[in-house]
Amino acid sequence: MSMSIERIMEFARQQWGDGLEPSPTTIHAAAGGLVSTWYRNTNAVETFAHAEGPWSDADMLRINARATELARRAIADVVASADDLDAVEDVLDGLLDDLVAILPNEQAKAELRSEKPGAPGLATDWIAANGVGNWLAFLTNGFLYPSAWWGAPGYAEIVDRYCELDQLLPEPATFRDRMLSAPWDLSDEQAEFVCRHRHDVR
Repeated sequence: MSMSIERIMEFARQQWGDGLEPSPTTIHAAAGGLVSTWYRNTNAVETFAHAEGPWSDADMLRINARATELARRAIADVVASADDLDAVEDVLDGLLDDLVAILPNEQAKAELRSEKPGAPGLATDWIAANGVGNWLAFLTNGFLYPSAWWGAPGYAEIVDRYCELDQLLPEPATFRDRMLSAPWDLSDEQAEFVCRHRHDVR
């Protein structure tokens, strides 16, 4: 039997209390969790964009990072307007629109819309009930949290391990900066290198 929204909010209050201070670091980390739950781990992306669609692993790497950047900007706007719940929901509705727009075909777009129609409203209710810090804590602690993604706390160390493969590194002059600042700008060769070695770099 599914929990009511009130019981979910109460559990979150007990679990995380005031949660995380909304610093740039925690906002970025939370963006990964938001994208993971709203976008990446959905049938729309897994099936229609990736498994049966046009995106390779290298495409997914770059697109996931771009989606995380969109979420990072949206969460920063949410934090700035947290006392205005209408504005919060508008920002989150806009983020869902932006995530849908990334998808490569109408079938994928429609599928994501059908999977996540209430996501902005639920997030707004969460912030209204428990505060934005509690919501940020939830986003960084979920079981689907992408701990190896751009923006996650341990990501820079992962990049360092890639850079240790210096004899194999494609376009080394730009690799580290792109990985740390804008993974969506990785070249095809760089993105394919990351995907090829992702099981070795731990």
